[in-house]
Amino acid sequence: MIEVETSVRIRQPLQAVFAFVADTRNTPRWQIGMMRHALETAITTFETDEQVGIKSTSGPFGFDALYYLEAFEEGTQITWTCRLYTGEPYCFVEALIGQVMTMETEVSFMILTRLLEEQRTCGCCPVTFNRPL
Repeated sequence: MIEVETSVRIRQPLQAVFAFVADTRNTPRWQIGMMRHALETAITTFETDEQVGIKSTSGPFGFDALYYLEAFEEGTQITWTCRLYTGEPYCFVEALIGQVMTMETEVSFMILTRLLEEQRTCGCCPVTFNRPL
């Protein structure tokens, strides 16, 4: 098993960050790497403005992940924890897979931060509309 945890602070209100992250249609806009390519996922936890948990229901690896959000003075801190279950054929390269996952997560969070901090709002709700990358 591989466990990766990454946090980032985004200068946007908690509600706006949660709405963007919890909407899985936004995932391809900011998330890169292995987790993005899971064939199917299911939501395991959903607490508005606080956390979203997911798990894989198909694909080469099993995983579960949790996005935990909390407000701070200047915006929102989001922490992502993921456990990847590689199984017997891959256990000898778990350290390498863990390093790749960590790098992918850090890049994904940089993209997420850029999208949300350079946002434009429609003015009628906390949901944001961003220009394409």
